[in-house]
Amino acid sequence: MGLDHFPEELIEVILILVDDEQTLLLAQRVCRRWARCIQASRALQQALFYRPLQPALPNTTIPQRNSLLAAKFPYWFPNDDQASRNSLFGAGDMREFLDKSAAWLHPSASWRRMLVQQPPAMSLGWISRQETPIGHISLQQWELSLEEYGGLRMNMLYDLVVKSSDDAAAFFYWRMHWSYPGLESYSISCDPDIQMDRVDYYLEAMMSANAQTDIVLDTWNTAHLGSHIRPVFGKDTWTWDLVLGLRSPMGDVNLDVVYGLRQIKELRSWEVGLASWYMHEMHGDGCGYSPMDDPDL
Repeated sequence: MGLDHFPEELIEVILILVDDEQTLLLAQRVCRRWARCIQASRALQQALFYRPLQPALPNTTIPQRNSLLAAKFPYWFPNDDQASRNSLFGAGDMREFLDKSAAWLHPSASWRRMLVQQPPAMSLGWISRQETPIGHISLQQWELSLEEYGGLRMNMLYDLVVKSSDDAAAFFYWRMHWSYPGLESYSISCDPDIQMDRVDYYLEAMMSANAQTDIVLDTWNTAHLGSHIRPVFGKDTWTWDLVLGLRSPMGDVNLDVVYGLRQIKELRSWEVGLASWYMHEMHGDGCGYSPMDDPDL
């Protein structure tokens, strides 16, 4: 019996046993009947992360990350170890990603419709830290419910990072935190350390977001770098061509609507005076000098 004569019910039963997402995607190229079967099957569409999988009882299923997306977009899917969770990504990392992934970045790419995990992530936390050249720092904690979207899909998660880099100042860093029970504040890195004596603000916001949402986007941006972090972050500036290259696939999700659905959970702001900068230089990295010697202050 040839493939064209296989009953579609049998094709579905066979393909459900395939435990590799990439193989299941490629199976659509075998013939049109296989493609129709895969596209019409609820179970196969759930296996491919296109349709949400609802557990029999809420909060009883351990979420499974989308392995295909994790392989192609590693910055959005950090490993579970502490070092990976605390890794920051900036312009240099995204340039490398763009050079390797240009073929994936087109508007009709199917990965954009994929859920990032099953069962779907139904809430997204967002911690935003911003600093002005005069030392004004703001910290915002947002929460976004994704019920009306049927869960978090990669187009939204990707585009939120790209739009944030577009809106940000010259220096922009970000990382993803996949929430999990048992998180301890001491395991969270505060880099880049722009908080000075307000580190607890950031840790409290991160712990709250971890407890209340499924995934947390953590972003930081500034137009000015203090000398205590300039050696590490000073060369990682964003350029327009990088932002334009990354945002090329945007358009299938309305981020203005997404922004409007966010709920503010916390807003804090404070000033870091010249004396605080000077004390941080003296005691933070051991290379203190008078703030009057710093041309950026």
